[in-house]
Amino acid sequence: ETITDDILTAVVKWKGGKIIYLGSRHNTGKTESWGAVGHSLVAQIAQTFLTDSTDTFAKDLLPWFVYGNLSSLSSWPDNILYENTNPVEYVNWAWSRELHYVNTPDWLCHYVPVRDCVAEKCIDGSIQNYTRRLADTRLDFVQRQEALQFLVHFLGDIHQPLHAGFSSDRGGNDLTVDLTYHKYADNITQWSTCPTSDQSQFSACSTTWIQEDNDLNCNTVYIDEDGNHLNNLTKFHLNNVYFNRVLPIMEQRLIQAGVRLGKMLILIEDYVRTHKYADKTRLCGGTIALIIILVLEGIIALLIVCCWVCRRNAGQKYDQLT
Repeated sequence: ETITDDILTAVVKWKGGKIIYLGSRHNTGKTESWGAVGHSLVAQIAQTFLTDSTDTFAKDLLPWFVYGNLSSLSSWPDNILYENTNPVEYVNWAWSRELHYVNTPDWLCHYVPVRDCVAEKCIDGSIQNYTRRLADTRLDFVQRQEALQFLVHFLGDIHQPLHAGFSSDRGGNDLTVDLTYHKYADNITQWSTCPTSDQSQFSACSTTWIQEDNDLNCNTVYIDEDGNHLNNLTKFHLNNVYFNRVLPIMEQRLIQAGVRLGKMLILIEDYVRTHKYADKTRLCGGTIALIIILVLEGIIALLIVCCWVCRRNAGQKYDQLT
């Protein structure tokens, strides 16, 4: 495959005055990541890769008011967490906060799932979970819609190196950069496949992607312009030298995220279309309960009408006799 003109246009579109963030996770737990601009770009790149059937598959799961634009809800998993963007229900989504990132021990430079992602409560486990849920047509519409929105966002998060940062990192400073442009046509196929077989069904190679973050953190992100390692007592010295070093990496991670998200959605849609259970839908407990209530109410209403008709008929017969 080659990178398309649409993708090049999408990348250039965000060039110049636009700002993204390398990101940091503050001690409040808030995840800055790429910001809305970066997440939107990842979704736009992914959508340019979709086949017609996969594009329809995704659009059918999106709310009508976004008109099929995958990027419109790319920041939904962030927005639901905070009072200013979700004042009514933000408390109910607090459980999902830890799904946006994973911490690894400082400078070990290696991700170990059983150590770093206990009970799959991290971005690795969440990507695997929501990939399975999106492909499971026995789940109801709302659950699969949420799975799609989480996946679109988490593919952006997992390609942001500090979302797999060191355990001692309590936030630091956000890094502001301008997005530059390079071609990566020769890497598209390589980025779209899993090197390990355990996650290859939908190319949701989250373990590998976290290790990529670890390598970037240890070799580049956590090293300032003078070659000093970031730790709890020091800070990054970030000026043009650092920016020029990380700019190509940040751009590559954004494009990788979009390419990989597109590939995942194509494989999931293909599975849903061909799987023998693809035409069966399992209703959630709340929906089943609502149906039962409506049926019972209908039966009760029918009995009331029947009783009323019987009493009226009985009254008419009595009038005729008298």
